Formats: sequence, C-alpha cells, structure tokens
Amino acid sequence: MNPIRRELLNGLFVLVVASLLSAALAAFQLGFNVQLFVWIVIGIGIAVSGYVVFEFLLSAEDRELRFMASTEEREKQSLKRVGTPARLAMNAAQKTRLPML
Repeated sequence: MNPIRRELLNGLFVLVVASLLSAALAAFQLGFNVQLFVWIVIGIGIAVSGYVVFEFLLSAEDRELRFMASTEEREKQSLKRVGTPARLAMNAAQKTRLPML
C-alpha cells in the first residue's frame, strides 16, 4: 500500500477515536448517561479492532514475501546438500515404438 494512503488511514483512525473520546467526555458534562457512554465505548472498541485487522492485513503481504524468500533459501540449501534431482529422459527410439491410436 502507498505510504501516503496508509498515513491518511491512520490519521482517519486517530480522528475517529479522538471524536469518540471527546463525545465520551461531553457525556459526563451533560449528566452521566450510561447508555450513551456504553455506545461510545462500543464505538471505540469497533474502531480499534478495525484498525488491528487493517494492520494485520497490510502486514500479510510482507509476511508472505518473507516466507517465500525463506522457502527459496531452504530449497537452495537442500539442493546443495542433495544435488540436482534425477530427470526421466526418454530416447527417440522409445518414442517411435509407441502404438499410434
């Protein structure tokens, strides 16, 4: 993902959480309304969990690339120890003996 886009999404997350926290503090000034406070806390929880999932999905590509690189390195090391695997090669004489259908 483009770093600028990622920073914009991070800024949006901070803006949403700050707005919800501001609303939570304003709810105390008006009079303690439990239902409003619970809804605000639920909103903050949803915003935080969405951000965690967002970061996890963005890091999935990096993890996949690291996994592929490590797998390729292990395969190269294995081929160094074992050698090139044998290949089945058929000669031209065997190919001509096959019956034509």
